[in-house]
Amino acid sequence: MKLRSKLLTVVLFSMVTVTTVGCSQQQQTENQKDAANVTIRFIAEASGLTDALESLVPEFTQKTGIKVEFEKAPYDMVVQKTMLDFTSGTKSYDAVSLPYEYLGRLVDKGYVKSIDEYLNDKTITPDAFDVNDIIPAMWNGSANWKGKMYGFPSNPTITFMWFRKDLLENSSEKEAFLKRFGYELSVPKTPQQMKDMAQFFTRKKGETLAGKVLDHNFYGMSIMAKRNSALSADWLSWAWAYGGGIFDKGYDNGKIVMNSAKNLEALKFYVSLFDYAVPGSVDYTWDEVSTAMQQDLTFAAINYNDQIPNLLDGSKSKVAGKMGYALQPENDRPTANYGAWTYMIPAQSKHPKEAYQFFEWALSKETQKKWAMLGGIPARESVFKDPEVSKIEYMPMTLEALKISDLRPRISEWGEMDSAMSEELHKAVTKQTSPKDTLDNLQAEFEHILK
Repeated sequence: MKLRSKLLTVVLFSMVTVTTVGCSQQQQTENQKDAANVTIRFIAEASGLTDALESLVPEFTQKTGIKVEFEKAPYDMVVQKTMLDFTSGTKSYDAVSLPYEYLGRLVDKGYVKSIDEYLNDKTITPDAFDVNDIIPAMWNGSANWKGKMYGFPSNPTITFMWFRKDLLENSSEKEAFLKRFGYELSVPKTPQQMKDMAQFFTRKKGETLAGKVLDHNFYGMSIMAKRNSALSADWLSWAWAYGGGIFDKGYDNGKIVMNSAKNLEALKFYVSLFDYAVPGSVDYTWDEVSTAMQQDLTFAAINYNDQIPNLLDGSKSKVAGKMGYALQPENDRPTANYGAWTYMIPAQSKHPKEAYQFFEWALSKETQKKWAMLGGIPARESVFKDPEVSKIEYMPMTLEALKISDLRPRISEWGEMDSAMSEELHKAVTKQTSPKDTLDNLQAEFEHILK
């Protein structure tokens, strides 16, 4: 009787399984039929990462029938265009990639749609998609707002230190550094060591560097200090490294503490680095910092990892094969400035389900690996650990940095705060105002903005 009962159970279970699988396959087939001849309009930053993703889209179209029309624009223009589209109600875009720090504003205004309903629908998001493989710090930073998810990490960039490994390992430079500073020349771990090395490696044309006479000036640092979001992000990285920041209770809330002692110490240090920086640094963003390194003008920089492929092409870069990478030097705690964007679905999207399918495809393990091999930055830990991907020289450090991601504020007021911060910090780095006055001014401005 027990055997008969077990056999009946197995048969019934098999029937249920076959029925479930059949229904699931039928649902997927119906989804594909519904998607046929649909074209979604997608706007993203004009970058090598976006170009790499676009090159893979024919695979998505072949698989789903959904076509994707890309619109690419510079950082600021993407933000302006999407905001105008949201406020005017013109419904130009079905899918967008926007800087994650706009998340709070976009959600509070009702401009973007939660993806929770799609995440919980097994016919759209099967278990094989494995959401647990997406690095939590990234996904939460990019998309989690008040307990709901609003997208996936897009272009997950992160900052860490780039340095000239060949110079750091040169025997004559090591001997000279030890004699001058009294300790071994090695990867800098503290801000003071970073400053010592920036000073040490700053040389004039005609002087010797690693046994060769320089035919150009050489500098210790390249810094992104243009009156731009790049400057706000760059200084915040040092503020965090000194244990400071904007709020006293995390990234998005608490009391404003811009003129704290830790922030003042960080800003004084930051301003002092410009004594050894490439002269154009006060007008640099991440792009120019990368170019300065590529042209053999500087020993070190703190920059975003998506710029590193520019250094690896020996036909264009003078430093290919000479680079090393490490976490940003810390005074109080380790830090890495998360610079990612977020794939989001506008609330007014004409094809929200298809937009979600596009994002899900972009975050799939298969696509993520192909994208990484083309210069993209994966969001999945398993892809970082793939044997082929892990051989890319900057990927191990990228994973280490992403796991300790620090975030810029994501509140509605951040756009106005960011603009004020870059304006005031630029006065500090160009010696128009003192570090103390700069932070006092920002303290007052931020309190006014938040009121």
